[in-house]
Amino acid sequence: MNTKIKISMLPILIGGLIFMTFQGCIKDDTEPYDTTADSITFNPDISYGTMKDAGNNSYKTVTIGTQTWMAENLRTTVYNDGTPIPEVNDNATWRTLTTGAQCISQSADEAEKLYGRLYNWYAVNTGQLCPAGWRVPTNADWVILENFLKKNGYNYFPDDTVTGSFTKSLAATTLWKEFNAEGTVGYHPENNNITGFTALPGGMRYFDGGFGGVGEFGCWWSSTESFPDPLTDPGLKDVAFYRLIANSSYYTQEADERMKCGVSVRCVKN
Repeated sequence: MNTKIKISMLPILIGGLIFMTFQGCIKDDTEPYDTTADSITFNPDISYGTMKDAGNNSYKTVTIGTQTWMAENLRTTVYNDGTPIPEVNDNATWRTLTTGAQCISQSADEAEKLYGRLYNWYAVNTGQLCPAGWRVPTNADWVILENFLKKNGYNYFPDDTVTGSFTKSLAATTLWKEFNAEGTVGYHPENNNITGFTALPGGMRYFDGGFGGVGEFGCWWSSTESFPDPLTDPGLKDVAFYRLIANSSYYTQEADERMKCGVSVRCVKN
């Protein structure tokens, strides 16, 4: 995994905690994450819209600044032209794929209902994963969202307008594991989600096929391919940008990951 963490003096301590937590999860979690939540909790003060995917699944949507986003993770099993997206559960097969695929996390109870499905980047790159009128966000789309939150009063620490301590405003109030550091997503999560984005800790499927991270972090693909520096990341190729939110942090991570990984998807309106 090649995680590029935005650095400033303020989040160094918390950033270190994220790194240790995230790296420690790179394994196949065979025991489902035990949660008492049986549904997603949305912000009752937000006026949500709705949309449907090509498989007729219905989702809440939310407008933040100039953008309208899905407020739930994608769970379609078909592309927007009706073509099925192969579901691949075998680890050995998953790690060899260079074409689009999807799956349900095996490390969470009620995984599809709560966290949606996980997609490799090859499915994203078809350009047909989101319904007509919507797209998988580019890396620039994520930056627009982050800059809006930093500049419009969503930071937990009001003076933190550079890195941005706004992830509590994005994260759902339920399903996140608690973390005892003020301002982090897992610190009194009942105070999260003032934007209505309702980010969920669905973890990911690693490039080797194993699962991990449910309850601790959520990841969402961008449609933007990454080109790592061969001097600092020798041999790393076939990677794309995504966003990561961890229970142990108050800022988002812009990172890149192997296209073979299974990651959540949120669509943004064209």
